[in-house]
Amino acid sequence: MDDNKKTTLRDVTNFIRENAGKLTLTDLDSIGMEMDIARKRVRNNAVAQFRINDIVTFISSKHGRSVRGRVTKINSSTIHVQEIDNVMKWRVSPELLKLAEPKSGGIVKT
Repeated sequence: MDDNKKTTLRDVTNFIRENAGKLTLTDLDSIGMEMDIARKRVRNNAVAQFRINDIVTFISSKHGRSVRGRVTKINSSTIHVQEIDNVMKWRVSPELLKLAEPKSGGIVKT
């Protein structure tokens, strides 16, 4: 592929489909390992956006509502969030979190 062109997921998928009969298990294992590395890179970039005490929001798929909370702990794969107006504590994938805008006049209730 042209080095100046960004490889898309469709390109990779088409390559695997077109070459399925030619790929060995070692080839497929290598592709899987590269996917794991890429997944970790994406997750690390997502985690790096947040700091302890940041105010964040996310949509709870379990409760179907927006949650606003404070970051209390950062792990390699999850971020712990203490809900601001509730006692609920959450472990959230960093990809689901967004930094929150401060409420009214920049003062955030603690």
